[in-house]
Amino acid sequence: MSTALTGTATISALRIGADAGAFRLGAAVRVGGRQGTVVARTLARVLYDVRFADGSILRYLGRGEVEPAPGA
Repeated sequence: MSTALTGTATISALRIGADAGAFRLGAAVRVGGRQGTVVARTLARVLYDVRFADGSILRYLGRGEVEPAPGA
């Protein structure tokens, strides 16, 4: 396998993401009963930063801590 092919495969995997059920930036979510918005996401290990209406941000939340907001 050539280096170019390996590089292309790696970039494609990162672009698609390892978790097909991952939240997109701007997605409405709930964390501990509070509704917020995903404002950042890591790629290597899927973690989220979520901003709430009061301006506070919780950082590096795992997928198990974040759920879709009702109606989203």
